[in-house]
Amino acid sequence: FDDLIDLIDQNNLELKAEKIKLEQAQNNLSIVKSELKPSIQLSSDGLPKYSIGEGNNPKKETEEVKGSLSATLSYKLYDPEKSNNVILSENELSKAKLEFNIFRNELITRAHKVFVQLQLAFEKVEIAQEAFLLSKSSLDDAKILNKALLVSDVEVLEAESQLSRDLQFLTDKRNELELIFNSLSEIIGVNKKDIRKFRYTNTILGFWEMDLKETIDYAKIKNKKLEKLNLDLKISQNKSDKELGKSMPKFSLINRLSSNLNQGQSNITP
Repeated sequence: FDDLIDLIDQNNLELKAEKIKLEQAQNNLSIVKSELKPSIQLSSDGLPKYSIGEGNNPKKETEEVKGSLSATLSYKLYDPEKSNNVILSENELSKAKLEFNIFRNELITRAHKVFVQLQLAFEKVEIAQEAFLLSKSSLDDAKILNKALLVSDVEVLEAESQLSRDLQFLTDKRNELELIFNSLSEIIGVNKKDIRKFRYTNTILGFWEMDLKETIDYAKIKNKKLEKLNLDLKISQNKSDKELGKSMPKFSLINRLSSNLNQGQSNITP
């Protein structure tokens, strides 16, 4: 029971897919935040550019080195659309974290439930096996006593019918156990052949000491699905603010620097 959570975190493919979605939300927030950071753009016309040549009628020559470098530094002082987009992405990341935790907790709850069902299924199979062996022994005894004329043929038929019912009961319980093996294997990502290697017995896991009212109050405070609903409301408001921000003025601080190099002459008489 104590190994279930670690096995789910390591092996469950659905949980890994949800984790990728969470990482995508984190990356998206980083991209959105980068749009508000200062930016610098560099451009150059030649590194440098060298021109040489000559012409006739009249004779002219060219030998010139030219180059230029410019830089533009931009800083957004106020951009309501981008700012609201950051808030929106932060809330979407919080929602993604909640969805991941909700999904993980549901997996863990399912695993706990199936594990307890597995323990119970083992007990039922053992009970069914004992009942089958007892019925088989009763049938053998009835046949011996019937040959000795101590019991009637009807009692032998009744023993055969009971054995048939107990065999069907044992088959049903084995099938139930197999289905539970499949369910647990899917959740924790472990081959069911490996799960069968271990012995499962019923054990007390703990006691629930809260009364109904305390349980409900605690669920209202801690329930992550309610938190997700509140985030959905915030995200809807963020999207509205982002659209309104497109029509609002934006202010940026921009500084441009440039440098030019020109050495030599072009198209001159020698």
